[in-house]
Amino acid sequence: MGALTFLRSAPLSGGVLRESNPGQTEPQRRGFEMTVSEESRDREVRAAQNQSLFREINERVKDLNEGFSLVLPIGEWVCECANETCTERISMSAQEYEEIRSAGVRFFVAPSEEHVWPDVEVVTKRYDRYWVVEKVGHSGEMARDADPRSAHGT
Repeated sequence: MGALTFLRSAPLSGGVLRESNPGQTEPQRRGFEMTVSEESRDREVRAAQNQSLFREINERVKDLNEGFSLVLPIGEWVCECANETCTERISMSAQEYEEIRSAGVRFFVAPSEEHVWPDVEVVTKRYDRYWVVEKVGHSGEMARDADPRSAHGT
């Protein structure tokens, strides 16, 4: 299974940043009532934070996969969806990974609707092994700013 074997034993995010109900569109009560626009903005922030975290993990996985590239041309990567319960692994080449990473607002997810948050991202490409999503609106700005490869990345 390659470089990601060490990630199988524990939740990837420790349950801290990822959200468990990506399809939820109604505001939740949290001791006070949030407006729909506040809840929407909160989802955008969480989605951008979650996916940016897993993009950073995949940047480290890239380094590990490069060490195996002569033996295994296809590496194993962590799904970059915003769902905290997701443990999907995605097979792709380093070249495919680099093509997606060339834009800070793009992420790859497992190929099904449950890995897409349509209120904060759009599917731009669909392949058998993965889909490419692009963050839009505020979450797109946040993802671009958090991109470790950009001048804005932290």
